[in-house]
Amino acid sequence: MLENTESLLSDTILSDVMYTSAIEISCGYGKPKFMSTPQTNRLKMTLRQYYRLILCLMGCNACGEQVSLNLITDNIVIGQDIVLTCTVHGIQTIDRTTTRQWSMGDDDELICYNGRINNLRKYNEKILFGNEFCLTIFNITEADLNIAYQCRYGFDAASKLIEADKPTSILSLRLVTDLITFGGDIILTCTVNGIRALDSDVTRQWSMGNHDQLLSYNGRINNHRKYKETIFHGNAFSLKILNVTVKDVNVTYRCRYGFDTATYFIKICERASIAETQKTKEI
Repeated sequence: MLENTESLLSDTILSDVMYTSAIEISCGYGKPKFMSTPQTNRLKMTLRQYYRLILCLMGCNACGEQVSLNLITDNIVIGQDIVLTCTVHGIQTIDRTTTRQWSMGDDDELICYNGRINNLRKYNEKILFGNEFCLTIFNITEADLNIAYQCRYGFDAASKLIEADKPTSILSLRLVTDLITFGGDIILTCTVNGIRALDSDVTRQWSMGNHDQLLSYNGRINNHRKYKETIFHGNAFSLKILNVTVKDVNVTYRCRYGFDTATYFIKICERASIAETQKTKEI
């Protein structure tokens, strides 16, 4: 592109350029300097220099600084911190007099403006050595993920979508109760493999059926007469189904921990159900 343009300009532009101007144009990081009186200068310019001057006049796309935003944290873990680093290309050091800004989401919610944080418990900004500044997000939750974050430096901006890592832990859901009897109880235990202990800040959830009917959310049970959740020491939690009826069996149950889900289909044959019902009536 550059070579073709220079070839086109070579037929009409001499390297010896006469120009008259009342302003000295500065492109990139510099500021324009206005002259008190117009003056005529004779300047030796190469075709490449002349072409770059044209680009500057057209918006400084080729010679102004550009901003890039990168996630420094290798792994995103709920409850841990992540660091976003904004790099300003084309300069050596960050100018503290130039506007710095951090925002997030589709509504461009302001997080930080020139070092002034809107929530000190959640965010921290730091100007690094050289041409970078960073934002630390403390105690990551699900609400902080799958959102685009944006950094701005002067008129330049860059954005990055922070997505949740693919689950590294694997949930397993098993039926603890050996024998299912109507009128008795069923216990389902959900184990989070890959961790030592459950994190109270991570969402726990139980549901059932094709419509994913919610039974429990973070320990809040929708029917205390029917269900009970227990958190064990370690990496497991369970759901007890009280006073089992026909409606509680031959259905899929789900446990969720963070972004992981495990399912278990409780199956009981019709003959066994009838036999157990008759046995209960005889007693």
